[in-house]
Amino acid sequence: MTYPLAVMRLGAPHEGHLTLIRRMLAWSSTGPVLILVGSAQLTAVPAAPLPWQERKDLLLSLLTAHQVPTARLVFAPIGDIAQAGFCCAWFLHLMDHAYQAMGEVPGCYFYGNDYQARDFALLTALFHPITLQEVVRELPKSGTELRQAISQQDPLLIAKYSFELKLYPQAIQDQIRRVCLA
Repeated sequence: MTYPLAVMRLGAPHEGHLTLIRRMLAWSSTGPVLILVGSAQLTAVPAAPLPWQERKDLLLSLLTAHQVPTARLVFAPIGDIAQAGFCCAWFLHLMDHAYQAMGEVPGCYFYGNDYQARDFALLTALFHPITLQEVVRELPKSGTELRQAISQQDPLLIAKYSFELKLYPQAIQDQIRRVCLA
């Protein structure tokens, strides 16, 4: 069994995440898909205002609302480490978490085009024959903007993220607002 892997912080899950997940599901047409939820140790900070399980649940709500199948998705937490950037320690940490979740290393690493393939050169060198799959952002959406829509009540951003906001329970929106305005 080989499977695709992506790391997503999901600071505020939005429709833009769906493109990457759909591509991962297509890559592994029948097998599991692993999503490591990043910054899992963080909560109540603007980049990660909710516990990782709540961020995962919001993503699942978005996927379900878009009729994206979720049965093959496997979620696991991954915390940040002290080293900055895409270094050997980070990739070893990443693959250790993937191995713990699935019992083997992945066959493909998916990433959004806000990164460059060269960012992951060390990953492919350390864990050959893992391949890389860049996914182009199809929707101009971001977790930062969604958190701003919630915390600042900006009418333009509220309109842009109306789909997501309908799925975010009021208590979750209130928590995000409190954290972002603190």
